Amino acid sequence: MEGIAMTENTTHETPLDSWKEIAAYLKRDERTARRWEKDEGLPVHRHHHLSRASVYAYPSELGAWRAGRSAEPAATGWWRPVPAFASTITIALALLMAGSGPHIATTVQAAGGIVTRQVWTGPGASAYHSPSSDGRYLGFTMDGDLAVRNLTTGESRRLTNRNSGRENELEFATHSVFSPDGKRVAFAWANQREELELHVVGMDGSEPRVLYQRDKYDIMPSDWSPDGKLILASLSRLRNEGNRPWDDQIVTVGTADGSLTVLKTFDGRGPGRMRFSRDGRFVAYDSTADQEGNPDVFVLSVANGQVTPLVRHPAQDGMLGWAPDGKSVLFLSDRTGEWGAWLIAVADGKPQGEPKLVKRNMGAIMPMGFNRDGSFYYGVRDRGYNVYTA
Repeated sequence: MEGIAMTENTTHETPLDSWKEIAAYLKRDERTARRWEKDEGLPVHRHHHLSRASVYAYPSELGAWRAGRSAEPAATGWWRPVPAFASTITIALALLMAGSGPHIATTVQAAGGIVTRQVWTGPGASAYHSPSSDGRYLGFTMDGDLAVRNLTTGESRRLTNRNSGRENELEFATHSVFSPDGKRVAFAWANQREELELHVVGMDGSEPRVLYQRDKYDIMPSDWSPDGKLILASLSRLRNEGNRPWDDQIVTVGTADGSLTVLKTFDGRGPGRMRFSRDGRFVAYDSTADQEGNPDVFVLSVANGQVTPLVRHPAQDGMLGWAPDGKSVLFLSDRTGEWGAWLIAVADGKPQGEPKLVKRNMGAIMPMGFNRDGSFYYGVRDRGYNVYTA
C-alpha cells in the first residue's frame, strides 16, 4: 500500500469485506485483484488475529489507487507492474561466518553481529527477483522486459526485447531466479491473457524460450535445483466463475525439455515462498494450507512427497531461505510482537532443537534469497499513506 492519499474519512464508509467484493468493485476477477495487491500496492487491509485470507478494503482508497495507477502510464510511458522499493539491502549472518562482498556502499553495524548494507535504492529496484549466486547481479523489470543490474558497476542491461519499442501494458516479466552457475535466468512472463508462463533466457540474452505454458494456469519460478536441471515453481489453476477453490501445486520443471513433475497438491491456497535444500533433496516452504490460522514453515521430501512441519507456532512464520551451508533455515516470525529473523537447525529434513532469534525488528520485509557466501537479500518499503483531514 504505497503513496495513497486518503482524501476522505473512511470511518463512516462501508468496507468491501472479501476478495469477491473487491474484485467486483474493480470490475476484475479475484486473481487480478490479488496480483494488483502483491505487485502494485492495491490498498487491501487484513483483520488482526484472523487468517490472512480475511481481507477488507474501502472504496475511496481503491478509487484513489486506481486514479493514481491510471495516470502512471502517461507520465512514464509504461505501467510498471513491479513497485519501486525504497531500499534493497543485504544481511550477512555472522553465525554463518560470511561477509557480503566489497561492492556495497553503505555499512551499518547492528546488534548481535549482523551487518546490513544497502545495495540498490530508487526507481527500478525490486524485491520480486532473486540475486545471482555470486551476489553480482539482480534481476528487475525494465519497461516490461527482463533486465539485470550489475550491483558492482550500477549498469543495467535488457535480457529480453519483447516490449522494446512498443506500448504493451499486458505483457511483462517478473519473479526471476538465476541458475546456480549464473549463466541462465528463469522468470515468469505475463502474456496478453494475463496468464503467467515460465521462460528461460541466457545471461547474454541468448536462447530465449518458453519452458512451460498452460492455458488458464499461472506458473511462478522460485528456485533452481543445485545441479541446474530443475526449476522449482508454483502452479496455480485460475479461478473460474463461481466459488471454486484454488488448485495450487508445488512442481518442478525440467530445464532440458520442460517436463513437469508435481511434488505436492493443495486443496486450498498453496505455498508462499519455496527453496531447495543445498543437496536438492528437500523443499522448504511456508503455507496456511496444512493447518488452521497463520502460516508455518514445512519441509517437503522431493523423493517421496512426505511433509514434515519445521516451524509450528500460533504466530505468523514465513520462509526466508535455506542457508547455503544446508544446515539451517532462516524464517521470519512475529512471535515476539515484532517481525524478527529466526534460524532453526535442520538435519535430514527434520528440525533440530528450538529456533534462535538472530535479528530483531526486521519489519515486514520482502525476501529475495541468499547468495553463496551467506548474505541474505531482502527488500523493504518505507513509503506509506499520506493522511489528510478536511
